[in-house]
Amino acid sequence: MNKSNQAVSNSGAQQATLGTELVRVLKLGLDMHYRQVTVGMQEDCGPIKAVGKMNHEHFLRWVQKKLAEGWQIYSCYEAGASGYWLDRELRAMGVKNLVVVPKAMGKGDKRQKTDRRDCRELSDSLDRYLRGQDTALSVVSVPSVEQEQRRALIRYHRQILSDRVRHEGKGKGLLCAQGIEVRGQWWQGPGWDKVQKHPRLQGWMKEQLEGWRIKILSALEEEKPLRKRIQALAPAILPKGVGAYSAAVLEYGMKGWGRSQVATHTRNIPELGTSVFR
Repeated sequence: MNKSNQAVSNSGAQQATLGTELVRVLKLGLDMHYRQVTVGMQEDCGPIKAVGKMNHEHFLRWVQKKLAEGWQIYSCYEAGASGYWLDRELRAMGVKNLVVVPKAMGKGDKRQKTDRRDCRELSDSLDRYLRGQDTALSVVSVPSVEQEQRRALIRYHRQILSDRVRHEGKGKGLLCAQGIEVRGQWWQGPGWDKVQKHPRLQGWMKEQLEGWRIKILSALEEEKPLRKRIQALAPAILPKGVGAYSAAVLEYGMKGWGRSQVATHTRNIPELGTSVFR
């Protein structure tokens, strides 16, 4: 547990007092979705209750109202497609929020999994975590806004590369199905000249190949300046055998990956304890 999360755990382990006035503690388990959040809550050491579903704006207003009533609020939600924006909003309001690793809810229970059950179980896990049971939750390291922007840039560039490879394969598959053999890049240079002069090439084939070719050339034109921007993000001192682009991807795009995934990208097995695994 890092220092900030230890502080959250320690401060939640006991109810704080201010003078002679008891500070009331409210613990929230949040099941996040694209349009709504389902809330489970525990007031002080009372029973866990399901508050219900709210849209994001309504939920933030509800939290603000609870803060105004004097509640000290702790909350958590699972990392996923909803990202980290809610974590930043809650922390700016004064809520001590944690983003945690998703886990199977209702394990060993035959009842149907629902959002209400999930948020109640998150509330229970949060209560146990704040009482010192570190294994109740696995806390995710939330990236800064700048880190998240750089990660998004890298993922955008790699998606363009993936699209280009897919377009190349579509064209190659069409040529293969018609017995037209072209070595190397069929869509430019000598390869494209050979395709256009091949006796088996028909009009309907050329129409599709030209469509794939336009997509490939467009992707190439778009990805080159993005690659330079990503290379500029690399640290001044590069790891041995790693170029600027790969170093930037390792730093911003692959934290949290497993060893096999990193090895696939770098063709090497990194040592445990490196920044990749933070």
